[in-house]
Amino acid sequence: MMVNLKTVGVLLAVTLLLSCGRGDTDGWSAATGDWAQERAADAREAPVAVEALEVTRGSILRSIEGSGTVRGETEVTVISEARGRIEEASFELGQLVQEGDILVRVDDTIARLNVDEAREVYESARLDLEATQRRFDAGSASQADLTRARSTANGAQARLEVARKALRDQTVRAPVSGYVASRAQDISRGNNLERGVPIARIVDLDFLRVEVSVGERELQFLEQGAAAAVTVAACRSEPYDALVFSISAGADERTGSYPLVVRWENRCERIRSGMSAAVRITPRNDSEGIIVPSSAIRRDSEGSYVFVVTGDPRGGVAERRGVVMGDRLGDRVLVLQGLQEGEVVLTSGLSTLRTGQAVDATVLGRSGDVL
Repeated sequence: MMVNLKTVGVLLAVTLLLSCGRGDTDGWSAATGDWAQERAADAREAPVAVEALEVTRGSILRSIEGSGTVRGETEVTVISEARGRIEEASFELGQLVQEGDILVRVDDTIARLNVDEAREVYESARLDLEATQRRFDAGSASQADLTRARSTANGAQARLEVARKALRDQTVRAPVSGYVASRAQDISRGNNLERGVPIARIVDLDFLRVEVSVGERELQFLEQGAAAAVTVAACRSEPYDALVFSISAGADERTGSYPLVVRWENRCERIRSGMSAAVRITPRNDSEGIIVPSSAIRRDSEGSYVFVVTGDPRGGVAERRGVVMGDRLGDRVLVLQGLQEGEVVLTSGLSTLRTGQAVDATVLGRSGDVL
């Protein structure tokens, strides 16, 4: 009987101990769960610090800049067709000459003699042709005689014209109006001149042009007639208004870039051919619209999207917004649909961002100005 009572006592003690142990464990677990839930709620509610830009309109390409060498609208190298002793050299470096002005006069004694001789031969052949024609009409000359006489006269006339041209060539004239940009050093009275020798280079500076090269990406935003501004260091005035005059149909094989020519009216007497010029070209209008940085664009299976802030940027909520993109150049992306001017688009922390998440956005500026 005593044994049974002892056994019952031990069982009751064990039961009490087990009950107390279970009670303490359940209480600790409950407290831990409540703390975790509170911390998770706090984490969900804490705004994420991100950077953002206010969406504005702008150009995908503000301007295309380049540099090149100024050239005259017309630049002509005068090549001598005369041969002989120089009798007169009537032009100087930098001089303004008009088309037809005499630059160099070469001794034409032999050329004049050749013209006189050719003229006499032609006159004789012409008279013979007239006589043969009369005999042919009278029936005393054959068709062959008439053909031979006509051929002789024509040949003599051609040689006379050649002799006259040679005489004219002994006087070298300016082929165009402009300034003398270069002058051969040995062009002076008494020196001998040979055919094919460059005498001078004449540059028409009324209109100027400069060739610049652009890349393939920039080329898509350009068109003939686009506005440009040209700055030349020699003229410290405002940039000159210019136009894109021509665009190459193919790339330069050496550089892979595309040459184009910018042309403008010269209003500065100090500009000379060969000077350096800086060029800024305005792209076409259809490259303008809503501009965002490429870093703001995300993509998934549903397409391209951005995150915008609804409410106050410093305490708003991130909202996913699908967008349709247009042209892209460097870090600038043209958005055709999905965004309105004045909205705030997020540019950092996007990889972990979710729709509805609280954000604390620092707006760094306006997209059209910052980019």
